Amino acid sequence: MGLDVFATEPSVDPRLVRLPNATLLPHVGTLAQDCMLEMEVRALLNIKDYLEEGKGRDIVPELVE
Repeated sequence: MGLDVFATEPSVDPRLVRLPNATLLPHVGTLAQDCMLEMEVRALLNIKDYLEEGKGRDIVPELVE
């Protein structure tokens, strides 16, 4: 099995490291060029929305008061 997201990042549970049938990788799913471009556009749209409307479109629920 391949794992690239861990509950306690950046620390990895040592039990996972010892599994003989597991491959552990850094979380790199967003390194595709199309994905990077989409993230850039979303970030810019969030800034635009914040400046025009006082809040961005991608709100982090944990940070909402």
